[in-house]
Amino acid sequence: MTQTHEFASQAWLQALCDLIDKKVADSGVDLRGVDYVFGEEFVDVPPRLLPAGAERVGWVVRVRDGVVTSAVELPPADADSNNIADWETVEPLAHHVFGADTARDAEVGTLAAQLEADGKLERIVRTPMPPQLRDALGGMHWLHNAVVAMTSPRQG
Repeated sequence: MTQTHEFASQAWLQALCDLIDKKVADSGVDLRGVDYVFGEEFVDVPPRLLPAGAERVGWVVRVRDGVVTSAVELPPADADSNNIADWETVEPLAHHVFGADTARDAEVGTLAAQLEADGKLERIVRTPMPPQLRDALGGMHWLHNAVVAMTSPRQG
């Protein structure tokens, strides 16, 4: 059974990084020549989930000529792709499994668009993700669904 952690907790962030590292390593996809940085950060995180002195939390993946590293830290300001999300409003989305219910998938898509319009979710894409990296990750819905499996119910 997969160990679960509360959304955006330090243990959850580390488990997400570990998941990405393993998926890419096991993919067999050649990432030589790929240079790409992506991640996600969460604002207005409940204090119980914040490290001492932090105001937000995040994760980042760096690919430099095929070498992949991940870290529990905020993505750099010049990341190729970064999502900045309000914890409270996106936490319910952390439990949605894509592909299980197409009607709910559509609702989640509409909700995400509304969150963007309301300024609660910002998707910054300076450079589209290279296809090889997307392949190594098994697609973004695979990644999201794998993360859902390790996300426990809200604790507080």
